[in-house]
Amino acid sequence: MYRLRDPAGMVLFNSLANSSGSITLILCMVKIVYTHYYYTLDMSCQAIYHAAILARNIYFIMLIMIKYNVPFFANTKDNTHCVQACFKSILKFFLPERAFSFAELGRMSKKSEGKGTWWFPMYLELKKMRFDIKEISNFDYEKYYKEGKKYLQEIYTNEQTNWYLEKSNLLDVKKYIPEFLVLVKPEVRKATNEDFERLLSEGYLLISDVNYYAIQGKVGYGSHAVVVFGFDEENFYLHDPGLPPRENLKVSKKLFQKAGGDNLSAFKLSAL
Repeated sequence: MYRLRDPAGMVLFNSLANSSGSITLILCMVKIVYTHYYYTLDMSCQAIYHAAILARNIYFIMLIMIKYNVPFFANTKDNTHCVQACFKSILKFFLPERAFSFAELGRMSKKSEGKGTWWFPMYLELKKMRFDIKEISNFDYEKYYKEGKKYLQEIYTNEQTNWYLEKSNLLDVKKYIPEFLVLVKPEVRKATNEDFERLLSEGYLLISDVNYYAIQGKVGYGSHAVVVFGFDEENFYLHDPGLPPRENLKVSKKLFQKAGGDNLSAFKLSAL
């Protein structure tokens, strides 16, 4: 086994190992070093050093723009399956050999007929399928579980509160909150653009709840789920199931935040 004996090279390697995205950096560096060695048989400290610098530069280029090739699925004609369409995209990306119907996803997410879906019950099913899940949201599920409508009125406008109580499954899925809190341990705060970028850089795909009207530059309120699968310096890349469906939609980060994109659910298939 080769050992790096040069102190400067070891310092550089250690700094990479402690940096954000270290796994990506180190894997990139190892691949570059291996390719260099394969063709030149050169495993000097200088070769290792230059490979590490190249890996770092590649990684920083990746940070400027990441865009995954995620399958797109449109909402159903009744316009109440945007959440299920989002999960259909995510599951097809991570489990391409499997096909999930809207009916199956509706059962998994505890959908109520004709209503929008609070999707945290879906996490209980995805955990069984070895998904790593993270959630960042300003919504305090524990407080809602204890206080109900009173809590909703504290954090939402009357229009939003009425929408969630009358046009979503929130009341029906309240009983799943304790198990969800144990399995996922959500962060109760607003998600930042940096959170979106960091998790996308780590290989997660994201779902965010946005204002259906605001994301189209219109007035009004309707809760709506979109898949976030990429970013560049100024924009996020989304699949909006609709209706109307909009695939590979580029939305400025400013508009995304204005439309309520300050929450995220992140999903990645865990290693065995």
